[in-house]
Amino acid sequence: AAATGGRWSSMPEAACCGVGTDTRQSLAGALFVALRGDRFDGHQFVEVAFASGAVAALVAADSAVAAASGGNAAARAACPCQRQEGAGLR
Repeated sequence: AAATGGRWSSMPEAACCGVGTDTRQSLAGALFVALRGDRFDGHQFVEVAFASGAVAALVAADSAVAAASGGNAAARAACPCQRQEGAGLR
């Protein structure tokens, strides 16, 4: 949450083991990032992402998802993945 200027609204039940933006692919154990584009809005797929196994979702503060989770949350849940320089997400 600190990296995005957001707030935690809840902690995931498990640690993240990846990051994904496409609910048509496996999201088991991943952080789902809800991206907005010209033809789609990933916020419409947050519940699908959780049903597909995502353990956390990063959402925009002005989204209905954030409003439903507390009104001022930039992240519905924060991913406790660890990062090491040059090694990427672990």
